[in-house]
Amino acid sequence: MKLTFLGTSHGVPEHHRFCSCTMITVGEKNYIIDAGAPVVDLLRRRGLTTEDITAIFVTHGHGDHIDGLPQFLDLATWYFRETTTEIYLPTQKVIDALYTWNATVNSKAATESTKCRLLLYTAGVIYDDGNLKVTAIATTHCPGSHAFLLEGDGKTVIYTGDLGPVDKDAPKLHVAEHFDAMVCESAHFAITNMEPLIEGWDIDNLIINHTVPHLEPVNEEFIKAKERRYKTYQSFDGMEFEV
Repeated sequence: MKLTFLGTSHGVPEHHRFCSCTMITVGEKNYIIDAGAPVVDLLRRRGLTTEDITAIFVTHGHGDHIDGLPQFLDLATWYFRETTTEIYLPTQKVIDALYTWNATVNSKAATESTKCRLLLYTAGVIYDDGNLKVTAIATTHCPGSHAFLLEGDGKTVIYTGDLGPVDKDAPKLHVAEHFDAMVCESAHFAITNMEPLIEGWDIDNLIINHTVPHLEPVNEEFIKAKERRYKTYQSFDGMEFEV
């Protein structure tokens, strides 16, 4: 399993970082978690198109996690016409808005304007194509927000998405005996707030993601501070990580 961080910024893009977007590659298939970045532009730079994305999983409906979806759907409709990506969304409101927008810019009936399927999910196993299994875990960040447990290629990764009070959400994420990697947001808390909550968890790699600038120094010191059972990294746009 390979994680490619296409966008690692917080709620606002910066000069060196786009908003949240991570590509997961398992075998020959590519999947995406969150689409806050200009997904199509970044895929094109890697020689990929919308047709190369099997599924997209959105942690929650805030703009920095979905703003790239209207462009994705638009180009999948009239240019990359063989796109059949399944897009998993946590609220019907977002689904309706995306279909309406796409129908508006493409002058077709909302549900006929793309071959992509927009699917509503709730907590539990939401996807399993025999290559990647995705389990959604409800969090308290906002209505419909979820973290994801990813299982594929013999690897297990927990992807936190945005969390509410971290002390309330962290225990819910301990859903596997072993994590090959944990991708943890740091837009709403410093990673030092998460450390005591995952003490004792069997984690190989901790990747700090979605970081706000004022917490970067704190997280850098955390990474340098001491030896831990797990290796710790700060994500950056373009980073590729083999799990």
